[in-house]
Amino acid sequence: MGSTPTVAAVAYRRLTSRRASSGRTVSLDLHLLQDCGRDFLHRHGGRVEVRDPVQDVHLLGVAQLPGALCEAANLPFAPIQRPEDLFTDPHLAQPVAMPEVTLSNGQKLPLPALPIEMDGHRLGVRLDLPQAGEHSTDIATELGYDPQKVEDLVTAGVISAPMNEQHPTPSRS
Repeated sequence: MGSTPTVAAVAYRRLTSRRASSGRTVSLDLHLLQDCGRDFLHRHGGRVEVRDPVQDVHLLGVAQLPGALCEAANLPFAPIQRPEDLFTDPHLAQPVAMPEVTLSNGQKLPLPALPIEMDGHRLGVRLDLPQAGEHSTDIATELGYDPQKVEDLVTAGVISAPMNEQHPTPSRS
């Protein structure tokens, strides 16, 4: 009666097939690692018993473990260490992976898109970044402020509106 290995077990197996940074072959006893939180660790002998497997995991590199777990579960991942690594990542080097958004100063900035596809097409930018105050007057109006009050709030600097936006004018009846 065979049991299906857990993702962690597959990841550990893949990690143990690699060489540790010390150059020696590392073998992990997965059962000892799974027992690390059990009561037998409170005895001195228990701590000694799991010291080597835990040390082996450390030698393999704790940073490699999440990647190995993702790989074992067939999840896409990228080993990004710093933000500037995004620009050299092969997954993000694809043309649609870094769509551009426009900043308030007009400069274009590529940002990573969500890794989601629909009908084989990657989702891009639906709406660009709003300008400062772009929707302020609309929101104030939707909240129930009359047009004159909205104009007064803009004039007083309480809310902002883009320079090119026409401010609502009160209707005089």
